[in-house]
Amino acid sequence: MTNPNAEEGGFIASTGFEISVTLIQTIYRRIPKLYREDCMNYGTKKNNFVANKIECIRRRIQAKIFEKCRCIDPSLGVVKSLRQYNFTDVKDSCCIEAILNVISLHSHHVVAPYLVTQ
Repeated sequence: MTNPNAEEGGFIASTGFEISVTLIQTIYRRIPKLYREDCMNYGTKKNNFVANKIECIRRRIQAKIFEKCRCIDPSLGVVKSLRQYNFTDVKDSCCIEAILNVISLHSHHVVAPYLVTQ
C-alpha cells in the first residue's frame, strides 16, 4: 500500500470515521556557491590559472596562513616566493597549527547538490 500524496491527490475524509494524518516537512537548502572555499567553476576555460580544485584549496589555505602568520607552510607547495615558516620557531608553528585547526573545524565541504533536513 502506498501512502497518499497530499500535494497531488489530497485526502478524502468521510464523516463518521476516525482519521489519522501524519505530516512531514522536507526543506531543501541550496548551497550558496559551487564550492565553499570560493574556488572557481572548473568546467569553464576562463579560470585556467589554477589547474584543479586541490591546488585552489591549497592556495586559499596558504593565503589564510600568510594573512594571520606572515609566513607560509612549505608542505602545501603552491606559493614558494613568500617567507616560509621556521619549523623550530614555536611562534610560527603554533600560529600555523591554530589556523589549520580553525579551517578544519569551520570548513564544511558539501558534495550533494542540496541539503535535506526533516
